[in-house]
Amino acid sequence: MARADKWIALEAYVSDLALLLDLAGWEITISREPAEPDAHADIDPHAQRRSAELRVEAGFYALSAERQRLIIAHELGHLVHARVDRVVENLEDTLGKVGWAILEPNYTDAAERTVEHWARLVAPYLPLPSLPKG
Repeated sequence: MARADKWIALEAYVSDLALLLDLAGWEITISREPAEPDAHADIDPHAQRRSAELRVEAGFYALSAERQRLIIAHELGHLVHARVDRVVENLEDTLGKVGWAILEPNYTDAAERTVEHWARLVAPYLPLPSLPKG
């Protein structure tokens, strides 16, 4: 039962933050599948709907509350930025392979840095999570 409790607690925390960040219109599903190995978490916004799937890495619950808050703020920041990302993604066919090969890694890096900057500004004003460890 404790295993399910951590997911319920994370769902509640993400819902609370979504409300505070004016993202309550988004349907955010917490996946039980782990995030990519090189990420503490990742989020996959749907291309047209206001829905997204959030995944956290296996060690997420062992992190400090401050780190958890920053990670979740960062992932929710991707929802704030999602429609800009979509505009750029829509350029892939138009730009062709060479153009896309130049634009995509540079845009992805800039977008990640922007979202991280935003998350570091916003996170200290958000409540800390009290998620079960383990």
